Amino acid sequence: AVGVIGAGVYLLVGPRLIGPRWFRRATTGVAAGAVGGAVLVHADGIDFTVLQPVWLAISLFVALPAGFGVAIGAAVDAVARDDSWTRVGRRRWVLFALSMACFPPVAIVVTPIAAAVAVFVALDTNEAITRLRSNTAYVLAIRTLWLAVATIGLVALINDVTALV
Repeated sequence: AVGVIGAGVYLLVGPRLIGPRWFRRATTGVAAGAVGGAVLVHADGIDFTVLQPVWLAISLFVALPAGFGVAIGAAVDAVARDDSWTRVGRRRWVLFALSMACFPPVAIVVTPIAAAVAVFVALDTNEAITRLRSNTAYVLAIRTLWLAVATIGLVALINDVTALV
């Protein structure tokens, strides 16, 4: 479920990030590490009283979502390519059906995201929406929102680490 949400967020934010592809993936990893680390690292958790040294436990709990943030960009970009083997014929539907069969609880998350993507694709053909997406103010707003989420996550992570140490 987290992977589906991460892929959806990357699809929306990734093309509007600044810099070359490697820099966009690095900043996505840093943001995911800050936000994910803030969710996973907390002073009242048993993980940080049992696992020693604390700095290593914190580092690993931040590295996991950061690595995911970097990897999701590469995965989404690979699947989105026109020559990707996942876009050929019935394969894309078979892969989706197998994913849902193997992980049924993910359907709870995928269903609303699939509905949002369907609306997004329908609106994507609208000329006004296309102009909006290329508008400098829109792109700046997306970048500002992305930076705000990462900053809030980083502040929360710093507060949790300070409470642990």
